[in-house]
Amino acid sequence: MPVKMLLCLLALSILAENGMLISHAQQDARSAEDVSESRVLEFAKEHHPELAGLLEQLRTSRSKEFNKAMRELSGQVQKLDRIRERTPARFEHELGLWKNESQTRLLVARWVMSQDPELEKEIRGLLKQRHEMKLTQLKLDRDKLTERLKALETQVETAESDPDAQIEEEWKKLSRRNNRKASESLSSPPPSQKAKDSKQ
Repeated sequence: MPVKMLLCLLALSILAENGMLISHAQQDARSAEDVSESRVLEFAKEHHPELAGLLEQLRTSRSKEFNKAMRELSGQVQKLDRIRERTPARFEHELGLWKNESQTRLLVARWVMSQDPELEKEIRGLLKQRHEMKLTQLKLDRDKLTERLKALETQVETAESDPDAQIEEEWKKLSRRNNRKASESLSSPPPSQKAKDSKQ
């Protein structure tokens, strides 16, 4: 096994041993039902092949750490699957964040073992990318809230414009509807009378 891969594998096992493969923002997914091991590996192969390769190595050499890593990664995969199902428009953003964090953690693990300045440069680049992604999403969320706030302000202005006229209009609707119901009730014979009529 190449020295770089061996060092990265060792660092990954340390991360798994200390429960560092999952971020604080994703800890709420731990309580969820685990997804299958094959689903986790499939997800990793598709979105972070290096992580998938390291997990395969970890499975054959350090089963305890592998199982712990799989439990925590399954929570992350399940969370992303839920986002894809419920809010597809946000999935690509959340997936991008996951890939960024996953790549960052592996590079940090390698940097811990080597203190390589080039790795530090890569990590800083990923941190900058993550910051920009989060900022973009915050701006989108802000814009949505601004639109919602404008709509609410319009509703407030409408409600405040002429409350007496609005109350009068609501009363007319209520009275018309209930008068109609009362008329229908009076014009219809009671159930007992209907039964008598049907017998005759």
